[in-house]
Amino acid sequence: MIVPGVKLPDAGTSHSPAVMIFEAQLSDDGGSGNESLLSADEKERARRFVFERDRVRFVAARAFLRRVLGHFVGEHPAALGFVYSAHGRPSLSAHGPRPDFNLSHAGDVALLAVSWGSPLGIDVETVAPSVDTGALAGQVMHPNELAAFERLAEHQRMSCFFRLWTRKEAALKALGTGLSRDPRSLDVGFGQAGEDAVVRLDGGPFVIREIPAPPGYAAAVCAPRGFPCWSGAVSVASRPFP
Repeated sequence: MIVPGVKLPDAGTSHSPAVMIFEAQLSDDGGSGNESLLSADEKERARRFVFERDRVRFVAARAFLRRVLGHFVGEHPAALGFVYSAHGRPSLSAHGPRPDFNLSHAGDVALLAVSWGSPLGIDVETVAPSVDTGALAGQVMHPNELAAFERLAEHQRMSCFFRLWTRKEAALKALGTGLSRDPRSLDVGFGQAGEDAVVRLDGGPFVIREIPAPPGYAAAVCAPRGFPCWSGAVSVASRPFP
């Protein structure tokens, strides 16, 4: 199956217990064929967008998700069905083995993490200088994180805030709760840029990895410790989770 602009793993790799990461540029959306792949409810969600740019990005992201997952399960992208947990986390419906996956998109960038063997979460955010990070910090940071943030020099706070936020949202998504859980209840820390961090989430060891992202973006992935990582995106580091 061809996914525009995306390198897919071979058959052996695609069924291994690994975390696989795919990247798509939503501005290169593959044309008008995207919307034909979407379900009726996805099309309805697309119609609710006020701005055409946002609608096009949403449609492109959903088509990207369907094409990649269709490759994994050997089905036509338009035939895929989704069910949603109480917290809104999607999974593939129907019988038989189904991979776990998580999609995030911001601006023109979409990231998709897929695994046959682990729950996972991924997040990408646009680093927006207009955001009042000082005001938001107390609403989303664990007390330990907030204390560390307040010790930072002013010029470090913007990038560190978005690094922390992507790490935290990836962790919340890996746990299956997303933002239905108070983000202040989770201490993921800032870590060191470019280094994996092992954290205990609800009693289990998880690894959070910051993903090299295009300029103006921050991204991270979270998965249980011990899973290898494969990437089909040039800008994403490919190395095992420790």
